[in-house]
Amino acid sequence: MKKALVLTLAGAMIFSTPVMAKEVGSPEAVYLEDDSYTGVIAETVRAINENKTIQEYSNNAVTDHWNLERDEIQDLAIGKGAVLDGEEAPGLTFNLLKPELKRVYAAKTLAQGKGKLLAVVNVHTHAAFETAAFTFYAPGVKAGDAITVYQRVTDEEWTAVPTVVTDDHVAVEITDNAHLAFIKAAAVVAAPAAPKAAVEVKATVEEKADAKADEETAVVEEDAVEVAVKADKKGDAEVLTVADKADEEESEDEAADEEEESEEKEDAAN
Repeated sequence: MKKALVLTLAGAMIFSTPVMAKEVGSPEAVYLEDDSYTGVIAETVRAINENKTIQEYSNNAVTDHWNLERDEIQDLAIGKGAVLDGEEAPGLTFNLLKPELKRVYAAKTLAQGKGKLLAVVNVHTHAAFETAAFTFYAPGVKAGDAITVYQRVTDEEWTAVPTVVTDDHVAVEITDNAHLAFIKAAAVVAAPAAPKAAVEVKATVEEKADAKADEETAVVEEDAVEVAVKADKKGDAEVLTVADKADEEESEDEAADEEEESEEKEDAAN
């Protein structure tokens, strides 16, 4: 069973109330599972001040926030350790806070055309820095996921920060305490190969037609050659072409004509 504890009168009184819809102007509330209440009033009050569940507050995490469905949000947490201006700060922790509602709207606008908005969070530390590098614990994230983290400058201007994605972690480098938006690019589907231009297709067809014609012509020419093979004493072969055949036939015709002429002269003499 869920309860909502609402802090009123500057923290002077805590009481139970039904779970309220997340509308602009609603009192800030922390939603507690029955088994999550630790019994420490001060800790509960601090969680309420950050509008977090006990688990979120205890783990410096954000697993739910305004204007995004719970099952759409990427869980995020930050542990100890950061690098400030190139110097290791192993004991430093950035506080991970819920986003302001208007920043969520701004991040949604930012995500249009870029991909899916996974989460919006507010990070803060009291230490001064020009650059700060640290790592989010992001269960379920896989190395290679196309996730980019954007740092808010104004609601209309966000800048992409250096981001490295590994299994269950997203490392970033920021330049100020700020709201950060996590956006996962849409999967890219390879476009089908563009059809060949008509001129290219025509050239290919003509090239194949010419090659086929050359091949057929070669076959015809080869078939047109009359080959006669005569074996000589040494086993050599003599190849007679069509031209050789024609010369041979012409010689035979001339011999026949001479013989016929000779016979006619002999008949005339008798």
